[in-house]
Amino acid sequence: MFGKKSNLTAFVLVLLAGSNVAQATTYDVVADFALSNPNGVWAYGEGVVGTSFLPLTVTGSTASYQYWQTSNPNLSAPIVLKNISGSTFANGTAVFPTNALDIHPGLNTDVIIKFTAPTAGTYAYSGLFEIDDFVAPNGIIGKIYHNSSQIYLQALNGPAATTLQPGGAIYFSGSEILAAGDTLSFAANNAGNYLFDSTGFAVTINSAVPEPSTWAMMILGFAGVGFMAYRRKSKPALMAT
Repeated sequence: MFGKKSNLTAFVLVLLAGSNVAQATTYDVVADFALSNPNGVWAYGEGVVGTSFLPLTVTGSTASYQYWQTSNPNLSAPIVLKNISGSTFANGTAVFPTNALDIHPGLNTDVIIKFTAPTAGTYAYSGLFEIDDFVAPNGIIGKIYHNSSQIYLQALNGPAATTLQPGGAIYFSGSEILAAGDTLSFAANNAGNYLFDSTGFAVTINSAVPEPSTWAMMILGFAGVGFMAYRRKSKPALMAT
């Protein structure tokens, strides 16, 4: 009897010893930005979010920023840009902070950042869209899609940014159960006019993994139930007197 319980306990200890690999993973669109497309779970593109996605193909880098851009831009858009200078700066009609990407929709297309789930699980996300243009922002629409299904839509109309900081912002958060290969697509839509639509964008996505201690308690609980059932089954019946 004792040997069977010991085997179960040893099994739990083995699971705990390897539990350091079963940790939640955080994906950060700003920190993870790189001049490869797609870069792991992230891809940068244009299209009609939820319906079409065409990867951006032109990349560039200066001392102040790195970017992905369409091969046929209109006034440099659509574009996904990261400030790498170490401090906020203004250029043209927009401000570029360090804690968000600058994304700009095209003349007829959304600018889309797509996250592809590497494994099945529950993914929690939170982030923002904010106005980066300080001359004449005319509105954008922030959108989020799970594959082809819309899960978020909100207009962002103001106030305008300044040369020192972004303007009005809309915040979002939620969680989705994703199969491996499912996507969360985050897009800025031009709301009918793509001029002066520089948009700050940031999001972090956390994959939810059961805590190792939770698994251990569950397994030990099942082991205890099984052990008690075994004892009741194996205990000799009392003789009638």
